[in-house]
Amino acid sequence: MKRFLVLIPIFFAPFVAFSQVGIKAGSNLGLAQVEDPALDWENDGIALGLHAGLFTRINLGKVYLQPELYYTFSQAQLRNSGLDMQKLDLEFHRLDLPVLLGAQLHKHFRVNAGPFASVNLRTRSADSDKTFNEEINDYYSRTQWGWQAGIGFDFGRFSLDSRYETTIGNLREFDFENSSLSDYLPDDQKQRQFVVSLGYRFGNVKK
Repeated sequence: MKRFLVLIPIFFAPFVAFSQVGIKAGSNLGLAQVEDPALDWENDGIALGLHAGLFTRINLGKVYLQPELYYTFSQAQLRNSGLDMQKLDLEFHRLDLPVLLGAQLHKHFRVNAGPFASVNLRTRSADSDKTFNEEINDYYSRTQWGWQAGIGFDFGRFSLDSRYETTIGNLREFDFENSSLSDYLPDDQKQRQFVVSLGYRFGNVKK
């Protein structure tokens, strides 16, 4: 984690002098994807989250490169009619670093896609009755990977982005013998999200 934080300014520094720098914030609508034949967990609806952070845009003619860094709070809501614990709420606090390649199709419209790395800062779980509320950081992967794809609109200094995001591979780690959730957590779990954000760019911006 400390090494990752040290690398962040090193990663962004070369781009600052040759790019547009901005801030962004928005909401995410999450859908959990679980596969566990033994426990029969399934998604229990859309969960609302939020994100806020920074981005830089390096214009390369009709295409651009856009690294971003932001804090993300996301949730997953699961249900299972076959267990005593019929509902499970999960909260994820992450630091996300997407690197997107985009194309400016019109002065106001663009498309982009690319991978992202994610550092899991904190994970909490609770049952439907809130009889316990437990941190389960050790039971989810510390570093996760995924990809994003979407569209964006630019109006002066303001930008509006809408993206689909999914993680690659299992979010779970399997060393959870000492947790009160050891008999309940689904073994195979991924996170999908629809992400909407509003951004503001500083410096010289083409109208």
